[in-house]
Amino acid sequence: SEINFEDIKETETRQRFFSKANDYLKSLMINDKLKISGYLFEDRKDLRFNAIYNKTPDSITLINYITGSNHINFSNSIFKTNTLFEMAGNSNLSKFISSKVSIIDTNADGYLPNRIGSFLIHLENNTDSKIIGWHEKERIKEFV
Repeated sequence: SEINFEDIKETETRQRFFSKANDYLKSLMINDKLKISGYLFEDRKDLRFNAIYNKTPDSITLINYITGSNHINFSNSIFKTNTLFEMAGNSNLSKFISSKVSIIDTNADGYLPNRIGSFLIHLENNTDSKIIGWHEKERIKEFV
């Protein structure tokens, strides 16, 4: 029971990127319309996104971060984002979802385009997610 199964490098990678991305989003958006680590449905705790922006009552932007300390964790992050966006697209709020944005940690050790590129293409094609690399983060403004 004393064995720690948590990957410290993965935890540090996620915390570092989430902190940078959250701070950047807060600098762009009206804070009372931005929910960091928010649930699509407050009464259900299954659809939690890294950020949800309600520009208007009829316009929801879902944002998820993709990062990982190695290509396996990075791939898992893509798969989780894909599933969350699919589930949101099948929900009764789908008509209000104006954008789904995936922010990619292009500085992470797990960002290996040759190994994860097809997963990102699938995410984009399958969920209509906009893929934005951290190196081009100013593009986020287009969707909020």
